[in-house]
Amino acid sequence: MAYWRVVFARYDEALSGLSGVDFIPELEWSKSNRWLTVLTMDLEKAGVSHLAIIEALSEENIEARPGLGMTRGESD
Repeated sequence: MAYWRVVFARYDEALSGLSGVDFIPELEWSKSNRWLTVLTMDLEKAGVSHLAIIEALSEENIEARPGLGMTRGESD
């Protein structure tokens, strides 16, 4: 669990300041294992398509995929 929490911290540090990007919060009464990093995007604010981000991550050998109903501002 510690490894995945470190991975999440790196994503959070790198991306949390970007407009339109929000991570799923850890609830006060819980401690997530952070096995999967999940974020939501307001595509209008972010100014980039979620598919473009997935493609760029893939080029860096980072697996990513859209969540069901998790995108706002763009139809699939």
